[in-house]
Amino acid sequence: MLEPLAGYLTLAQRLWEQPALAGAYNFGPDTVDAVAVRDVIELARAAYGAGEVHFGDGSEGPHESHWLSLENGKAKTALGVTPTLTLVQAVARTMAWYRAYSGGADARELCDADIAGFAGQAPKTVVRAKKTAAVK
Repeated sequence: MLEPLAGYLTLAQRLWEQPALAGAYNFGPDTVDAVAVRDVIELARAAYGAGEVHFGDGSEGPHESHWLSLENGKAKTALGVTPTLTLVQAVARTMAWYRAYSGGADARELCDADIAGFAGQAPKTVVRAKKTAAVK
């Protein structure tokens, strides 16, 4: 969740600076990391270390239910936002958070640690906006 959040923060900053950049953007893994939804679920289950999954035959649900993918090219070229985590890394981090939380860890402490860890490896694309007026 931190990569899309960083992307949206970068987008907000860039829109403040250059309103002409307004439009639709996707923040997510590169297309080389795109996999079937079933594979993401299996990755999550394996990373969490527990759980049982029962898959249906695929006849129910929206047409996207087998494969979900985002095209992040516009975010890369217009904003300079690129994924820093592979799909496997992102799923592993997410499941580690949930595993720790379900084991009794404090959610805020987990979030603080996750943000600090992500900030240490993410490219520095977000910079502070220029101060344009005094705050009273």
